[in-house]
Amino acid sequence: MILKLLTNEYRLLTQNRVLMWLSLTILILWGIALAISLNEYHQEKQIRQFYKSQQRQIWVQQTPKNPHMAAHYGTFVFKPANPLSLFDKGISTFSGTFIYLEAHRQNDFVGSPAQNSSSYIRMGEFNISFLLQFAIPLLIVAVAAGLFSREKEDGLYSFMTANSVSGSTLFRAKVIALMSVIVGLCLLIFGGTVAVSAFSGIAWTIPQLTSVLALFVGYMLFYWCITSLTLLVSLRSSGFKTAFLLSCFAWIALFFLLPRLVANLSERLYKLPSTVDFRDQVRAQIINGIDGHSMGKREEMVIDSLLKKYHVDSTSQLPVNSDGVLLMKSEAYSSAVYDKEFDALKATISKQQNLISAFGLINPFMSIRNISFAACGNSLADEFDFRQKAEVYRNYYVQELNENMILYSKESEFKTYKVGSEVFGKINDFAYKPLTTLDDLKSCWPDLFVLVALIVLIQFYIIKTVR
Repeated sequence: MILKLLTNEYRLLTQNRVLMWLSLTILILWGIALAISLNEYHQEKQIRQFYKSQQRQIWVQQTPKNPHMAAHYGTFVFKPANPLSLFDKGISTFSGTFIYLEAHRQNDFVGSPAQNSSSYIRMGEFNISFLLQFAIPLLIVAVAAGLFSREKEDGLYSFMTANSVSGSTLFRAKVIALMSVIVGLCLLIFGGTVAVSAFSGIAWTIPQLTSVLALFVGYMLFYWCITSLTLLVSLRSSGFKTAFLLSCFAWIALFFLLPRLVANLSERLYKLPSTVDFRDQVRAQIINGIDGHSMGKREEMVIDSLLKKYHVDSTSQLPVNSDGVLLMKSEAYSSAVYDKEFDALKATISKQQNLISAFGLINPFMSIRNISFAACGNSLADEFDFRQKAEVYRNYYVQELNENMILYSKESEFKTYKVGSEVFGKINDFAYKPLTTLDDLKSCWPDLFVLVALIVLIQFYIIKTVR
């Protein structure tokens, strides 16, 4: 019985002009979006590789100077171009592509960390994620709204249920038939994106293809929710016009209105400090101390410990440069303060994220958006990971230079002691290793859990109410 119903439903869908024209439109728009995204990707990759190489050359060939002054001279680190951005750029559109690293200061991307929260709602940016998250659900709504309502208007639904065909069986047949079309459409989009991009010169790795597969599965779960919910509206409506209007209103509310309202709510409940306030708080704790010891007191403690360690009476008698030791300790302390405040900032953003994820129970779009960000390596977790590894590198190169100053210069030689490319060239270049697919998916586990929970709730409701 179910096979006959599936065959009949699929035949009807292949004759559906709305489905045919919307699918064709989406494929044409996908081709345009892919061409735009590929052009942007190759341009960004070329620019980042050029400036990364240039910055390394500038760093190694800088004029001789005191090691600590070289640490202040600083350098830039760049995020590598990400092929998965073809599917979804995530928050990377707002967060920037590089960080300037220097001694005693942690700088931001183009956008500050306090602004890189999940409250950003990208609307109107034309790319593949726009088609996957907005256009295909609209196609589902336009088609599924009439699958039950038109049959009810024609009396066909009553006839079929009166002839040993249960409503639940018919419901499952319609879901599977429509989902088979959606799966086919998405296979063309996902497979075509990988194939065309590979032909353009992108070398996809196994982990990246695993992320594409995870993204595909996530979208299929999302579309199953949208299909089932729209069919429920169609089943409960008195006619096609009512079902279509209700479904369209729900599409507008779920995909545009509710995300903005929830984002505003999360910002009000869990407020983030401004960039200026964040910087001022870090600076105040560096000066006044987080352990009751001010900057001057900390310096006195460092000098006293050095004199006791080497059993001398003055810093001039030390076998090491005390200025370099003070600079090294100061760098370590300022980094500890920044890490403490930034962890508090991340905790607040995490609360915002969890609130938004919870609303996924009534709006699967909010869940799939975060899952898409994570699977494509452009989520908050990825931004924080890059920042953390850049900070580790900053501490490494600054302390390497401070150590050179400690070991090879004297207390009175700050202006005269200089090093050149023989020292700068020994500082390793920054090499970023992105999070794995599993790590990315772990970062969005609340959204995955909520999406699966919503599927279970919908299925339970269908079993209990659709007869």
